[in-house]
Amino acid sequence: YHGDNMNDQQLFGGQSGLAFEGDPGIGKTEMVLAKLVARGYREIRLPAPVSGEKTFIRVSANMPKAEKDRIKADATKNGVIMLFDEFNSTHDIDDPLVNCISGKRLNGLRPTQAGTISFIMQNDKSLPGRCALNSELVEQLAQNKLAPYSCAELVMFLKWRGIDGAMAKVTAEAFIAHVAYAKEFQVTPVPSFRNFERCVEPLKKIMSEIPQEEVAAKN
Repeated sequence: YHGDNMNDQQLFGGQSGLAFEGDPGIGKTEMVLAKLVARGYREIRLPAPVSGEKTFIRVSANMPKAEKDRIKADATKNGVIMLFDEFNSTHDIDDPLVNCISGKRLNGLRPTQAGTISFIMQNDKSLPGRCALNSELVEQLAQNKLAPYSCAELVMFLKWRGIDGAMAKVTAEAFIAHVAYAKEFQVTPVPSFRNFERCVEPLKKIMSEIPQEEVAAKN
C-alpha cells in the first residue's frame, strides 16, 4: 500500500463497512456493483485468487461457512472489497467480519495491504429468515436504509416492462395499499418489491387478452 508516512490508525482505523438495508429486489446490490464498475473495479470470480488492485468479490449467503471465512481472510489480507448479499439471512456470516471491518485479519494481525471495504446488503430483520446483527458489528458499520419505491416509481417500472399506463397505475396503488395493510395489522411477510416484480408477466397476459381499442380508450 502507498502509506509509508501513515500510521496504523490512519491506514486501518475508522469504519470500513457500509450496510444497505431495503426491500428484497429493490436494487441494493446492483447499485453498489454499478458504482464499483464505473470506478474501474474488477470482479473476482472463484476459483481465481482473492487478490489484485481495484478488485472486489461477492460473498453469497448460501456459500459454505469455510469458504466464506477463507474469502474474508484473503480479501482482508490483500485489500479486496467484499460484497455480501442477503447478509442477515444467515447466523454464521458476521462473527469473523468484525475483525475485517476493524482493519484486522482473522488472526488479529494487521493486513499486508490497506483498502478492504465491506458492502453489506440486508433486509429488515422482521422478514422471515432474517436475523439481527450483533452489536459489535453494528458499531463498525455505516448504516444506510433505502426507502421503498414510491407509487410514481412503481408505475415507471411497470411502463418500462411494457405495461400500459392505466393498468400500471392501478397495480402500483393496489400494491402500496397491501403493504400499508400488512404493516398496520402486522401481517407477515409484508409484500416486497420482489413480489411486485412477479406480477409483470401475469399483467402482460391479461393485457394480451384485452382488445387494443379498449386499452387505447383507457389511456
